[in-house]
Amino acid sequence: MHLLPQGQFIWYDCYTHNDWGNPQAIEIADRVRDWECLANIASAEGYFKATMRRSDEGWFWALEWNRQLRLLGGISVSRMKLFEGLPNEGWIRTPQGRMRKHVPLDAEGDKLFAGVVRD
Repeated sequence: MHLLPQGQFIWYDCYTHNDWGNPQAIEIADRVRDWECLANIASAEGYFKATMRRSDEGWFWALEWNRQLRLLGGISVSRMKLFEGLPNEGWIRTPQGRMRKHVPLDAEGDKLFAGVVRD
């Protein structure tokens, strides 16, 4: 069964627990904070979380697996401004490629799964 054309599915990035304070992840969470929350799920005693939010721009989704990995993306028929103009992550060039320092997140600063589904 084919429900969603592949071109409409947007996978933005993934973040390990020690990088949940990544400036881009924080900015995305801030940008969608006021979007309509259509789903906000926590199951398996908090080891799996999912949220979906919607605006005129499209749908935003986020998944958290095993309190260790977060994936962020969207669903839209066109490019989403949500993922444009995000803060610099501080990449540094190295002889082998590039690297950057991971940014941890304290529990009080975690707003990604703070949405409330309204009737």
